[in-house]
Amino acid sequence: MSKLELGFLIRAALRHTLQQQEKLLRHNHVVELLPVIQKLAQFTLELEKWYSSKYHLKDRCEYFIREAEKIEAEADCISEKMIWSYAPVSIVPIFHKIRDRQTALRNEQSYPKQLRTQFNNFRLGLLEQIAGARLLENNSDLGDEVERILVQYLNRRLGGGVRVLRGGHIYDYENNRSGQIDIIITPANALGFCPADTDDGKYNVMIDQVIAAISVTSRLSIVKLRERRQQLQGIPDFKQKAQNYPSLQDQPWPLCYIVAAESDDDLDTLWKKWDETGSPDDKHPLQMGLLLDSGYIRATTSFYPAASGEGLPEKVHDVMPGDEIYAGLGLGWLEVQIARRNCILTNQTSDWAHRLSKQLSNLELREASPPTYDKKRDRWLFPRCSVHGVLTTTGYGKWAHNKLLLFSIYIDEKPLLNPTKPIPREKYLRYDFEPRWFKVDVKATNGDYCALEEWTDSTDHENHQRRIVVFNSRTGAEVTDKLPRPLNDCSELEKLNPSDFPQTACLGDTGVSG
Repeated sequence: MSKLELGFLIRAALRHTLQQQEKLLRHNHVVELLPVIQKLAQFTLELEKWYSSKYHLKDRCEYFIREAEKIEAEADCISEKMIWSYAPVSIVPIFHKIRDRQTALRNEQSYPKQLRTQFNNFRLGLLEQIAGARLLENNSDLGDEVERILVQYLNRRLGGGVRVLRGGHIYDYENNRSGQIDIIITPANALGFCPADTDDGKYNVMIDQVIAAISVTSRLSIVKLRERRQQLQGIPDFKQKAQNYPSLQDQPWPLCYIVAAESDDDLDTLWKKWDETGSPDDKHPLQMGLLLDSGYIRATTSFYPAASGEGLPEKVHDVMPGDEIYAGLGLGWLEVQIARRNCILTNQTSDWAHRLSKQLSNLELREASPPTYDKKRDRWLFPRCSVHGVLTTTGYGKWAHNKLLLFSIYIDEKPLLNPTKPIPREKYLRYDFEPRWFKVDVKATNGDYCALEEWTDSTDHENHQRRIVVFNSRTGAEVTDKLPRPLNDCSELEKLNPSDFPQTACLGDTGVSG
């Protein structure tokens, strides 16, 4: 595992632990939960010390797993024995994730795995240079230095195959001219003109020689994002594009980017406002907004040339953000898109750039669930499952306390309700009565009969009761009262003889609601 990824996971664990502590502080039984809150505070302090020190050299993961298990166990004990209320603490899963990732990647030194870290190092290096440039007191000097820093970086990374020009104007052959463009990139053999004939002066470049146009700023806001996207629309059209480059007829020309050192708004806010600042159907759509301090927002377009029929799109536009450990990949996309376009303009093979693009796409992929995800505590993914015969769970579940998860059940696709407890219909979407609640992972079967553990008044600390109920799983009838004696445990059902069961059972005895 790279230091970058390990640091990201430890930081996520630190934030998550603080969130768990805050959640307990808001709990109705905060006084009873104070011992857990105090241990969480100490746990957070030790975790912060690990993160602020050489965490990549000190493997303390097993220690934190043991401590996290102790804290969770104490919270579960208080939840059951003192408050009879749901008060979960979930901090073990993310440390399991850290341990598993360390094990899986400890010996992984392949080039693709290093790419994400390498580009992030490039990003941080540029940020350090810009931080030094901020010592300049004149804003104009600062803007000039930021452009120079990015130009030097692109020259180092893209090599001699392209020319990175420090600004100028873009013309077409009908004398239409763009506004000032901060950075213009052309093939190395393009013939731009520098009126002052200086090494790093401004250039006038014809549109058919331009690979990319980059707008550069030290600070970006939503207002500036809108303004700079609008400025890029002033670039003239390349009207002969489809004729000269048939493979690019559906692609933008030139590639347009906005690069900023930092943003007044966080990346998530810019992402949400992206469509309001411009359109993918603009004459010159923005390929990417790159924020060196936080990440990037990349535009993607999927084409469906075979699609036909009413309502079927020919192309789909989307935007994809990249932050945290993915933030540096924006530089990777900037480089590979420019390099690939240059290959096409200079009649060189671009297969390598295509393969590198696929690698960057793979490195952008995120796991389906966050590292803090705790399957045990997931309150929304209660899947329907078979209990026995016509008995199935409904998908509704609730926690009476940290150790007691209860489900309502269907009998032959009809919910089993308690007709003595009316409830507002919106509480469980469509029921007029409270469902009956069962601990379905505790059951026993004997032929067609199934014993379940039912909890009545399950969330009431004083009045909750546990009892064993028995159903005919073929007909759905409840036969608890027809047995020779009450059962104290589900396993006792297995000891009954066939003669102990009623010979007939009517479905009307179930309490099922249609």
